[in-house]
Amino acid sequence: MNTQGNISPVDKELVERARRGEIAAFETLVRSHETKVFSFALNITGGDHELAQDIMQDALIHAYRGISSFRGDCSFSSWLWRILKNDFLRYREHAAFSREEPDNRKGNAVDDHEPAVELAIMRQERLLLLRRLVAQLSIEDQEVITLIEFQELSVDEVAALTAMSIEAVKSRLHRARGRLTELVKKNKNLFL
Repeated sequence: MNTQGNISPVDKELVERARRGEIAAFETLVRSHETKVFSFALNITGGDHELAQDIMQDALIHAYRGISSFRGDCSFSSWLWRILKNDFLRYREHAAFSREEPDNRKGNAVDDHEPAVELAIMRQERLLLLRRLVAQLSIEDQEVITLIEFQELSVDEVAALTAMSIEAVKSRLHRARGRLTELVKKNKNLFL
């Protein structure tokens, strides 16, 4: 059974106003969904904030230009999610997708007397490493891992957001976790 999420009444009104050219209505729509969508962008780009912002900006431009094509048979965030995913796939096809690792440790001088700060930095570095591994998965695997593991959505919520059946989400999640586990095993030295 397909569990498509329908557009909320508030979003429906904002979409209608945006179609009539009300920029403020579109901005309100974006603000209510941008955190989740940006988190997805951040995860599919391997934690690269600059690239995630660029992809997000492109997706918002495409969404604004294409608002008249939004049918409302899914949630606005789901529609925006698909635009972002497609923009990212186009980016990967047309650009030399670089997985250069930014040096996020600059300016992170740690006082040896503050173990809590050191522990927080280690967790942050491990999360960045994990995001880089997730970015090596297929876009479909990245999507389900990001939604369930990073954003902590339920399987039902992911099914509604992605317009997949619950069984399809569970199956994809199982395969994605297996692929991610293999990547972690191959790169376990990074986590030591």
